[in-house]
Amino acid sequence: MLPLGTEALKVHGISFCPFTDEGEEQIPPKLLQLCEQLSKHCTLAYIEAEFFGGAGTQAHVLFSEGKAIGQAVVSESAINDALRFLGVAKGQAHDEFEAVGLGQHRDTDEWVE
Repeated sequence: MLPLGTEALKVHGISFCPFTDEGEEQIPPKLLQLCEQLSKHCTLAYIEAEFFGGAGTQAHVLFSEGKAIGQAVVSESAINDALRFLGVAKGQAHDEFEAVGLGQHRDTDEWVE
């Protein structure tokens, strides 16, 4: 897992939550470029979530061999769908999100710390 905190987003010129917060439908060029580079020799999922007061939305974009696999997906299950695509099994956890510990922090910057 590679969290993209506030500083990383600034360095790469990527906006915060382009799909869930800003409503983008196309992958922003800077985000596309970074994910294509990182996925040249692996499978990668860019995920994001935006929640407020219990309500929210999630998004993912899948990459493999340096290319996006389809478009951004925005749905209630986008993160779990992406994690399943990457091979995560929920085991005894409630879902894949919980299985990999994504609920440990409310803010990505907390992961970086």
